[in-house]
This record gives sequence, structure tokens and C-alpha cells, in this order.
Amino acid sequence: MDRDPPSRLARIPGEIVQLTQEKDALSNLLGLYWEHLPPIDPAEIAQRMNAIRARMRNIEDRRVKALERERDALIVRAAGLGDRGE
Repeated sequence: MDRDPPSRLARIPGEIVQLTQEKDALSNLLGLYWEHLPPIDPAEIAQRMNAIRARMRNIEDRRVKALERERDALIVRAAGLGDRGE
């Protein structure tokens, strides 16, 4: 865990915003595939689209939620330290 919890706690929202922007960019890229003419190789395009969807799920399911859990743990830890007068 970070040696400076207040500093880490301050950085987490920015990291969540950055991941959300990355996910939004991937969503826009996915939309571009739908807007274009039929592909020459539909199987290749389907594979690329599935890879984009997987990256989006990874961002949301793993990375953002991990940051949210870390944030919550830091808040609980800080609250506990405050209760003990530290």
C-alpha cells in the first residue's frame, strides 16, 4: 500500500477519470467500425471489435473497480486513524 495515503487518495480520482476517458475512446472506436461500409474481411473486423470490447471490460471491471476499492480502503483506514487520534 502507498506510504502516503492522503497523496494516493488525491491521485485516485484522476486515474479513474483517465481510465474512463480511455474507455470512452475505445467506445468511439468501436462505433466507427459500425459506421463504415461492409468490411472486406468480416471475421477480422469481428475479431478486432471483440478485442476492443474486451479492453473496455478490462478497464471497467478490473482497473476502475480496483481503484475504487483502494480508495475506499484508504478512506476507512484514514477514518480509523482519526478515531484513534493519530
